[in-house]
Amino acid sequence: MKKILTLILFAIISTTAYSQIYQEVRYGIGAGTAIAINEVKDRQLNLSLKASVRYPFSEMFFADLNVGYLNNSGMTYYEKEYKTSLIPIDLRLNFAPIIINDWLPYAFVGIGGDMFSVVDASPAAASDAKESGFAPFATLGAGIERKINDNFSLDLNISGNPHFTDDLNGEHDNRNDGFWNFTLSLFWTPGSDKRDEDGDGLSEEFELQLGTDPKNADTDGDGLNDGVEFNKYKTNPKNADSDGDGLKDGVEVNDTNTDPNVKDTDNDGLTDGDEVLKYKTDPLKADTDGDTLKDGEEVSNYKTNPLKTDTDNDGLTDGDEIFKYKTRPLEADTDLDKLSDGDEVLKHKTDPLKADTDGDGLNDFDEIMVHRTNPLEKDTDKGSVEDGVEVNRGTNPLDKSDDVAAKATDDFLSKKDAKIELEGVFFDTGKSDILPTSETVLNRVFKTLKDNPQVNVEISGHTDNVGNKKKNQKLSEERANSVRTWLINKGISESRMTAKGYGDAQPKVANDTPENKAKNRRIEMTRTDK
Repeated sequence: MKKILTLILFAIISTTAYSQIYQEVRYGIGAGTAIAINEVKDRQLNLSLKASVRYPFSEMFFADLNVGYLNNSGMTYYEKEYKTSLIPIDLRLNFAPIIINDWLPYAFVGIGGDMFSVVDASPAAASDAKESGFAPFATLGAGIERKINDNFSLDLNISGNPHFTDDLNGEHDNRNDGFWNFTLSLFWTPGSDKRDEDGDGLSEEFELQLGTDPKNADTDGDGLNDGVEFNKYKTNPKNADSDGDGLKDGVEVNDTNTDPNVKDTDNDGLTDGDEVLKYKTDPLKADTDGDTLKDGEEVSNYKTNPLKTDTDNDGLTDGDEIFKYKTRPLEADTDLDKLSDGDEVLKHKTDPLKADTDGDGLNDFDEIMVHRTNPLEKDTDKGSVEDGVEVNRGTNPLDKSDDVAAKATDDFLSKKDAKIELEGVFFDTGKSDILPTSETVLNRVFKTLKDNPQVNVEISGHTDNVGNKKKNQKLSEERANSVRTWLINKGISESRMTAKGYGDAQPKVANDTPENKAKNRRIEMTRTDK
């Protein structure tokens, strides 16, 4: 039984939801019927009228002040009709524990009194009967009120009104008089155009025009009530995300401080929602990491990290790499020379876009870290031979004394049948294509031949002993002819030069080490003039 009562009580409580109209003062007029409680044998139904003021104290209690007019009439035992007019005034306390779908049932108790006047008295009227006066009474009963709209409601109640006197009809029988009353009233609630049932700062009438829910302070459930959205932030109270950036209006106002009417508050190319939820950047700062690139540019254009000033950790900010040094902020070593772009720009002053800044055949890293040469100077030791040539031929690029000496040229010119090795002439591996780094040496040969037109030469090619001898022979001839052709193209008469290949037949040293084999791969020039 206890469980059943508990379930019933829970069901009642769960359906309780008081409309605001029931929590405001309302005024009513009503009509109904009354029937007397007295000594007569035949009671008649009579019209009753009532005016009321209903005042709420809380959701469950309200008071009524009622003023009415009615007649009591009937047939006495002497077959004589009597009639008494009454003006009842009463004050009631109403108890309404629940409301179900705008139906408000209640019970009440109260006190009051009648101004009465006996119009027609019974022949059996007592000698001390009063013709008029005031008769106090108690009242109790029940009723139900139903909301029609925001302005009006209907009320139906029944009340029993036992009096404390026996004077209402002139007959006395030691029982007090009274009457039953059934009344249907129409109540009016003023000020409905300003009513704000959900307390959101907007009247119900205006909310109906706006399209928001007048019973829900936050129609769209975004964390801001409808009045604040409409009046303060100018957001759409029917759309949780007014600007469509992926953040609810309430989150933008209360948490991120972004503009709920602007998708991209900081105008960086990313929506506020993406910044907060996806990239974790600051939606109030166009450049979260301070690298001079907007967050949107980093994400969409450069693919750099908008939370990291130097994405590739090369010592240069992403902005400087793109706008100042034109390097790539996703690669710490843009030119792949093993030096970070930051070190090249800030420390070594080399070009981070060129692996070989000075064009000497050595990349910047090798010059700095391996050979200790100057990556900004082709010929570090100023000995007339570029660093790359010296390294490739095995001489020291930091010592000018081992560069091609003037004495070697003088010896070559001073005697017939003289021979000189053209150190620094290089070819693609297995090919006869002259590498650009060879031009320094070839230009000196060209100058020597141009300045000494009496000198005729044989240009000979030599290889190591690796590979097929016939192929080596052919390769050596092709390389010798490549050098001869280069000099002809520069302006030396072809009649002054012959080209011959010796393959691996004339090694300078034994082909027993990689270093010695490199020495045997060479171009020589021998005087042939008489």
